[in-house]
Amino acid sequence: MIVHGKLQIGAADKPLSKRARIELTGTDPSQNVMGMGPKVLGVMGGTLEVHGEERPGWKHLGATAPKGARALTLDRDPGWRAGDRIAISSTDQAEEATITSVSGATVTLSRPLD
Repeated sequence: MIVHGKLQIGAADKPLSKRARIELTGTDPSQNVMGMGPKVLGVMGGTLEVHGEERPGWKHLGATAPKGARALTLDRDPGWRAGDRIAISSTDQAEEATITSVSGATVTLSRPLD
């Protein structure tokens, strides 16, 4: 999909508070969009504006998260929601997980930590 006009999600004065999803479903390799493949969201001579609610992008742990933990205790309520995907990093590794629930500063994950 190439945007030549304007694709706007939310507005600066009224940011979207729900989840927006654009699903690119192309599978036919002959539908190669400008050499980028069949699944492309591009902007040519147009505008793509995405205005979502402001939420913190990262938080500090309030307690060490051991291997196998399915819950994280953060230093304060993160403002995140079930379904959000997060990256958890230590000094020597990083992994991703999906949040299944949030209760105050405790975040429950969809799987145990490696």
